[in-house]
Amino acid sequence: MKSALKTVWSLGVLLGAGIISLTGTLYGQDFRIYTRVYNEASPNQTRASVLGRSLSLFHAGKVYDYIENGSESEVIIYEPSQERFVVLNTSRNLATTIHFDEVAHKMHLARQVTENRITELETQQPPASPDVLDQLRFPLEANLVEHFDAEQNLLTLSSPHLTYSARCVEIENQEVVDFYLEYADQIAQLNYILHPNALYPKPRLELNRHLRRLVRLPVEVRLRSSIGVETQLRAEHQVHWKLDAGDRSLIHEWESTLKSELTKNVPLNEYQRALLISQTSRR
Repeated sequence: MKSALKTVWSLGVLLGAGIISLTGTLYGQDFRIYTRVYNEASPNQTRASVLGRSLSLFHAGKVYDYIENGSESEVIIYEPSQERFVVLNTSRNLATTIHFDEVAHKMHLARQVTENRITELETQQPPASPDVLDQLRFPLEANLVEHFDAEQNLLTLSSPHLTYSARCVEIENQEVVDFYLEYADQIAQLNYILHPNALYPKPRLELNRHLRRLVRLPVEVRLRSSIGVETQLRAEHQVHWKLDAGDRSLIHEWESTLKSELTKNVPLNEYQRALLISQTSRR
């Protein structure tokens, strides 16, 4: 899959793409969220650089996550009533369907592989260092210490390896919180399946669990991670509580493309292979 598309979308998911802003009301059925993800890791930059942008359209019980990069564009459609995602590459009229149970199965297998690797490293002679083992275990266990500052509406989940800081807004409607966070849970796991180099999503799921309990949604999320490459990211989000004509036109275009005879529906492995071959040929 094209690296720029992967980077923008996976970063958005890691930080919580589609986060709700403080203005407006949450109770409308249709709204749009524009997300920017910033890199704050470089000490030589006076201003954080924008790593990616994405558009999320919430309409008729579905969520359309749209990423565009040059000639490539991809839409991830969340369809909870069908218990599935539909991934559409609009540049190539190529689509694939991924059911929630398939994602859950692949997540289980990924966890088993990591657990087996940890066992191998523990029993080899000499054993791997504690630091290496801790970094492998942490994403599976996500032992994070919670601190919630009610006055600042700031939720912090911290550990020696990773820290999330989420500025929040209180929501009166638990159903709204549950719907959004179920979407965030599912798409974080899908991200890991599509992009295996991404962080195992348990830390993000833990953030969502605490938000459910607090009946809050985040308006800005900061992530610090020392797992692998040092990472410092920040996500900001702009929400509009009505879809405009352009948004509705995009949704109609995507749905029409999915129904078109020109669009080829293929299994996930074939979808990924086709995009990988295309990327390699351009190089």
